[in-house]
Amino acid sequence: MEHYGEKHVNAKYWRIQAPDGKIYDCQNLLYFIKQNPDLFDGTPKQAFDGFAKIKASIQGKRKNPCYTWKGWRLISWE
Repeated sequence: MEHYGEKHVNAKYWRIQAPDGKIYDCQNLLYFIKQNPDLFDGTPKQAFDGFAKIKASIQGKRKNPCYTWKGWRLISWE
């Protein structure tokens, strides 16, 4: 079992959409963000937290839901 990178033991599959409409599929979201810092505005943690808030909003777990982060959208996760 790997503990870092795309094949991390707890890594989930994510499908995200960039502000320009391009779709990205990734196995480990935080790893993907760290490997592509030029795509995201802010730190890797800020970007990951943005997607976490979108996910919680979709699941109905946030009092103040948000469905985008700086133009990014979450399409699906597993």
